[in-house]
Amino acid sequence: EESFDEVLTTDASDSIAVFTDGSRNDYIKGLGVKIQTAHDKVFGVKTTLDYHIQKVVEDVLDRHRIEGAVVVLEVKTGNILAMASRPNFDQNRIEDYLKSSNEEFINKAVSGYPPGSIFKIIVAAAALESGKVSLEDTFYCSGSYDINGVVFHDFRGESHGLINIVKGFAVSCNTTFIRLGEITGAKAVLDMARKFGIEKDDGLPIPEQVGRLPKLSDTYGAGIGNLSIGQGEVLMTPLQAADIVATIANDGIRNVPRLVEAVVDEKGEEVKRFPPRESYRVLESDTAKILRYMMRQVVVDPEGTGKRAETFCKSAGKTGSAEVNKELNIYHAWFVGFVPYENPKYSIAVFVKNGDTGAIKAAPIFKEIAEEIIKY
Repeated sequence: EESFDEVLTTDASDSIAVFTDGSRNDYIKGLGVKIQTAHDKVFGVKTTLDYHIQKVVEDVLDRHRIEGAVVVLEVKTGNILAMASRPNFDQNRIEDYLKSSNEEFINKAVSGYPPGSIFKIIVAAAALESGKVSLEDTFYCSGSYDINGVVFHDFRGESHGLINIVKGFAVSCNTTFIRLGEITGAKAVLDMARKFGIEKDDGLPIPEQVGRLPKLSDTYGAGIGNLSIGQGEVLMTPLQAADIVATIANDGIRNVPRLVEAVVDEKGEEVKRFPPRESYRVLESDTAKILRYMMRQVVVDPEGTGKRAETFCKSAGKTGSAEVNKELNIYHAWFVGFVPYENPKYSIAVFVKNGDTGAIKAAPIFKEIAEEIIKY
């Protein structure tokens, strides 16, 4: 509304018509006074949002009292079908929230947060595209990994033993992905993140943050550990997370997210159209296919972290649990994925601020939203 204020604002003037006799000395009986209003043309903005999908998303967030955000993208177009942030605010009572500390005015869907393990999607993509890692390569996970005296741990110190990249992705093994980051190289990982659109402003007509990546110099030594598991200086918005998944689901081609289709007149006819931005290839088709398979294993592997995200139409995705406070065991919970697995239609990012692990808090929200919109 703010961005299109000039379009939406109508100059309307009211005038009072008084009917008098020829000498203008007296009213003509029976005609009295009439108010006349003259309008310019009235324009509206046609968005890409789907009313029904938007309502599903908002209802699920409100039902579970989620503090966070959800974004739904159409895989084949990049159109934003739903975008919601919570807690919400009543637009008729703005003054009630001015001193609030609950972040009602922050649109979390386009705000940057540590992505945690959902960033492993990018690390896996870079590793596979570089040709330095194959599905046959194995890694030994002892539950921890030391880089120059800095020790990185797997979740709760779990040891996964001898595993490959597919299994490491399914169980979200930190030590395996730190090794992958070392083998692939930080530059290749950062370059891949930028190809996916991290750090890029796509020009949406709303105030939007962009993601953040560390400088290459910050990835030396133990820095590669933080980068490989989505911690440290890495930030990503829920919209960008949904966009990354949509690109993989779309066979490696990125459709730049779009929110507004056109300006329309009072009859709904388009007077100005906003065409989609040009699409471009991020990944080779074969790499995208492997990544989709890996994301499916997150949901179906008996030890997979995303089992709670499985749907009747088969889903695929990745959990993330970004550490906020280690002592208090506080995490930002993520689940990003797509449905249906066989013929991807929707990419969905679920972000729960200070929630729990992605497996426990975000994956079930994904499942509920995905099943409702697929039924619709």
